[in-house]
Amino acid sequence: MALPLMTTTMFNAVVILLILAFGAGVDALQCYNCRGITHYDQNQCFEPSKQKTVIQECWAGQVCEKKIHRIDLWQEVIERGCSYNCDGRTYIWTPDFRVHCCSNDNLCNGVSRTTSVSLGGVVIAAIVSTAVALW
Repeated sequence: MALPLMTTTMFNAVVILLILAFGAGVDALQCYNCRGITHYDQNQCFEPSKQKTVIQECWAGQVCEKKIHRIDLWQEVIERGCSYNCDGRTYIWTPDFRVHCCSNDNLCNGVSRTTSVSLGGVVIAAIVSTAVALW
């Protein structure tokens, strides 16, 4: 006895179910996931890298977040990871913390180029001013 052939509609339904079940190769947004405190940063959270920092895959609707909370004049806590807290905003500023949100690229919650350039500029300015003062 021959088995009935699968109709086109049934075949399409099976294909759609398989695609939904196995994710169809959809890539989730990836973000650095860490927490660090100034002068005690075992997770490389202040300067994350693919080799040393945990990378997290976000759920649908989440974005990458970088939250900085100042403890005192000399110390900050930084947290990076996936978040639902951004509500479509790129920046959130309060008296207690600063938050940068992004979803434009994987690992977009890393160290921004502007921060690196600014820090380099401060170091060069300090060296030049010290050299001028000693001259």
